[in-house]
Amino acid sequence: MQEERYFQWRYAEDTTPVVTLGLTPFIKRGAFHTVGDLKSVIWMMKVLPGATGPGDVKFIGHLDAQDTDLIEEEFGNEGKTKENPFTVQLLKPLPPLDSTVIPRAFGGKKDVARLHGARAQTPLCPGR
Repeated sequence: MQEERYFQWRYAEDTTPVVTLGLTPFIKRGAFHTVGDLKSVIWMMKVLPGATGPGDVKFIGHLDAQDTDLIEEEFGNEGKTKENPFTVQLLKPLPPLDSTVIPRAFGGKKDVARLHGARAQTPLCPGR
């Protein structure tokens, strides 16, 4: 069974559509219990542009959450449904889609479109 969580990103008043992330590998390894684990997953999956480490990852409505806080206690049901996703604070606004330079290693226009919400419900799974 695939373990999925739902995320969106926000900068000021701009919010991306909800994206589904497949987190089964992290959950099976027991690496998804604390806020620090959640930050590490976001950083390792490279889905926060400009982040240099897990410490750069912040969640709207939970800016004071400590890395040792349990995800279940801090977020409750947040992130478990499309209607109530985790909201990650962007470090800077995303550039307009038509001005984005697309590095080949990144995966091309499909990955950029996904980050900009064109295919927001496409599951992302590490290791695929």
